[in-house]
Amino acid sequence: MNKPFVLGLMWLIVGVFALWSYFLDPSMIITVLTLNGTLHLVYIVLFYKPYREKQRDILQPALLLITLQLLIFFIATGIYWFYALPFTSLFWAMIVFLGVLILQVREQLAHLKSV
Repeated sequence: MNKPFVLGLMWLIVGVFALWSYFLDPSMIITVLTLNGTLHLVYIVLFYKPYREKQRDILQPALLLITLQLLIFFIATGIYWFYALPFTSLFWAMIVFLGVLILQVREQLAHLKSV
């Protein structure tokens, strides 16, 4: 595991390009890229130091990550609901995020195995 944050970023870029080629909706692309970029940035900020220092105890960053990512997604849902925006963009953002989440969990497990 040389580059722990690259796979999630690559999945994010591939997901955005796939949605862009299919839907051609700029607002959807901006929503998916902004929301997932923010969620992945939170992951990088919380896990950069534990990965670099080869820390085994990553429970606190993992719990904080889950809390912050859910909070960000609930805030985005509230904004979409308050302004009566179409939830299609938010749905596709969630689908792309599930792929990013799977890669994040895989990286965390690989980190724990390597320490």
